[in-house]
Amino acid sequence: AMYDLKGSTYNRTAKLGDKVRKDEDWVREGRRLRLSSNDALKLKAAHAADVKFLQGLHVMDFSVLIGIAKLDEGQTATPGAWLSEDGLECYFVGMVDFLVEYGIFKRLEHFMHELSGKGQTASVTEPCRYADRQKEFLTKQVFAPLCE
Repeated sequence: AMYDLKGSTYNRTAKLGDKVRKDEDWVREGRRLRLSSNDALKLKAAHAADVKFLQGLHVMDFSVLIGIAKLDEGQTATPGAWLSEDGLECYFVGMVDFLVEYGIFKRLEHFMHELSGKGQTASVTEPCRYADRQKEFLTKQVFAPLCE
């Protein structure tokens, strides 16, 4: 399975036939990265550093792309992948779509979302808010354990 996560909950579901799922699909399916505490801290720190860098460039609309592969018994994870704590899945994680500058057109799009009452949940928002929202989503929905 593959997910494109922006941290937005407005109109972020995959359409019929799409191979890449989105934020609302992730939440609805109850997905989590089942990493060790140490690996989760490393991945969170890497994401925070990437987001801070992108924020400084005044860009937004970037996504965290997560690929999830199930492992057969005895199979090892591909180098560069994150291994689940139970060894049954491996995760491929990266930042994509990071060249969208928050210029006049994106400001206008955000303004229109604000007028319609969707400004805080829509994908397009100013870079600081965008980065904070994505970090919050990852903390609560990607790294947090599922409640039993």
